[in-house]
Amino acid sequence: MEEQISTNNQSNSETSENLEPPHKKTKNKLSKERDRLESRLISVLSCVVCFDLPNGPIYQCQHGHLMCIGCFNHLLADGRLKSEQASCPSCRTEISSKNSSRNLAVEKAVSELPTNCQFCKEEFPRNEIPHHEKNECAQRPAFCTYKTLGCTWEGMWHQKEAHGKVCLFPQKTGLDLLESVTALAGNAIEEINRLNGLLKMLSYEKVAICDIQLCPSRTDDYIPKLYYETNRFTAFDQLWVMKAKVIGNEKSATRSLAYQLILKGKGVFELKYFLLKGPFGDAKIQAEVQRFEFRDDNKESEYHTLMLEGEGECNRLLAARTVNVRLMMFQVKK
Repeated sequence: MEEQISTNNQSNSETSENLEPPHKKTKNKLSKERDRLESRLISVLSCVVCFDLPNGPIYQCQHGHLMCIGCFNHLLADGRLKSEQASCPSCRTEISSKNSSRNLAVEKAVSELPTNCQFCKEEFPRNEIPHHEKNECAQRPAFCTYKTLGCTWEGMWHQKEAHGKVCLFPQKTGLDLLESVTALAGNAIEEINRLNGLLKMLSYEKVAICDIQLCPSRTDDYIPKLYYETNRFTAFDQLWVMKAKVIGNEKSATRSLAYQLILKGKGVFELKYFLLKGPFGDAKIQAEVQRFEFRDDNKESEYHTLMLEGEGECNRLLAARTVNVRLMMFQVKK
C-alpha cells in the first residue's frame, strides 16, 4: 500500500514538473491568435492592385474592392490614356471619380493596425508611426548641428549629443568656415535673385493673367494618342491656345506632362511666361519661367515639361476630367 502511494506521488510530481504555468500558455495562445487575426485583416484590407496596406485615402469599387489612392489614380490614368473606361482589377466593374467612394471605416481600421518603425523596429499603431519616426525614435537619422557650416557627421539621434561634445566646428575660426559659409550664402543669393526676377516681371508694362482649362482630346492617328488642349483665350489683344502631351504611356510606371503655347493671330511677341496652380485646381506646380519669341513663321513654342511636385501627381491630373492652371504672361519690351 505504501509503495502504491509512493508511486502515485512520484507520478503526480513528474506530471506537475512537465506542466507549464497556466499564464504562460495563455499568453502564447493569445499572441498567436492576435498574429493570426492581424494577418487575416492585412490580407482583407490590402489594396487589390499593389497588395500593400494603404497609407492614405482608400477607395472602393461598387462591389467593395479596396484600392489605395495611388493605384486608383493610376487605373483612371490608364483608362484615359487607352481611351477606355477604367475598371476594378478584381471584378471588372467600372470605376470613376463619380461611382467610386472612399471607405473611411477601412481607413480608420488600417490606421490602428500595428507596424514596425523603420529605424528601431519597435511596434506602433500605423497612425502613430509618422510622429514617432520624425520626433521620438532614438535611432532616427540625425545630422550635426553645424552641418550648414560644413560638418559631415551623420548618425542616429541618440549619438548626436556625444558627437556635439567632440565636434571641431564650434572651435573653428571665421576664416576656416569661410568656404562653406560662402557656398551657403551663394545658394541663398541665387534663390533671392530668382524671386526678385519674378517680382520684377510683375512691373512689366503688359501683363496678362489667364485662368485656363486643359481638356482631354485624341489625335487622328491610326492609333489615337491622348493630348490636352484649351479653348482659345485672349491676351495682348491676340488669340492663344495651349496644348499639352503626355510623356509616357499606359505601360509606363512614371509619367509627366509637357505643354506648349500657340499664337493664333498675327504679329511678333516676345514673351516670358510660366504656369501656376489655378484657382479651381489643385495641381502642385513649381513655377519655371519660359521665354519665346512668337512670329508669323513660328507661332508655336517648344514643349516645356510641367514641373510637378510629387511622384504620383501626373496620374492624379490624368485621372481628373480637366486640368486647371493659371498662365502668367509678360510681354518683353524691345
